Amino acid sequence: MRARELLVEIPPGADAIALELAKREAILIDLARQRGFPEADSSAILYVEMLRGKGGQEIDLNDPGLRRRMIYWGEKILEERVEAKLDEASLRAHLEANQERYLLPERFDFALVYFSRERRGDRAVADARDLELPLGDAAREAYRMGDPKIGLSANLNLTLREIERRFGGSLASAFREGKAEVGQWTAPIESRDGVYRVHLFERIAPRLPSLEALAPRLRASLLRDLRAEKREAALRELQDKIRFTFVERSD
Repeated sequence: MRARELLVEIPPGADAIALELAKREAILIDLARQRGFPEADSSAILYVEMLRGKGGQEIDLNDPGLRRRMIYWGEKILEERVEAKLDEASLRAHLEANQERYLLPERFDFALVYFSRERRGDRAVADARDLELPLGDAAREAYRMGDPKIGLSANLNLTLREIERRFGGSLASAFREGKAEVGQWTAPIESRDGVYRVHLFERIAPRLPSLEALAPRLRASLLRDLRAEKREAALRELQDKIRFTFVERSD
């Protein structure tokens, strides 16, 4: 059987990686030319007459938007009719193989008292150190004993990223470095705009949600992976059946 031939434009001095990318794009664009558009892509109706060559128009592959659209359609054509058995066993296996995608980050349940440098000046650290703070459940309301600050409340249950976003890097570092011990108030922790005291109630380890809770995300992720595998396998098969002629374009 005679190999199909494709003419591929490449930039001057293209390396091996650029050649492989050019071959890939040429295959996908050729598929889009042949099929016009994937039936499932309703937005394709805007371009279908141009792609089918009606009206005497040539397809302008120098148009970045049109080129991206054709590559996208080519990928979707290769992904069509993916059949997958997405039962509980396959979802569980996918979860076990990709736990890092779904792991909930470590959380901290804590109370926080804030001492403002703007209000207290040089006394902020000493005031934080000298204030006698309650322990146990009463510590949850201790934030009222300090200065007001946006984000303070009786129920703070946050990840490190949330702590940093809400209260700054110094406080997040104190949690990261283990300076907060369960059941105790920390020594004063200085930040750019003030001083904190922290009472840690619980450090909640990273965990996986239940399979039931994750099922919709797992199905979508597994289907994406299966489509990508099918697409790449089909591309390799097509590439073996095509003879490519490279032509340097003049940029």
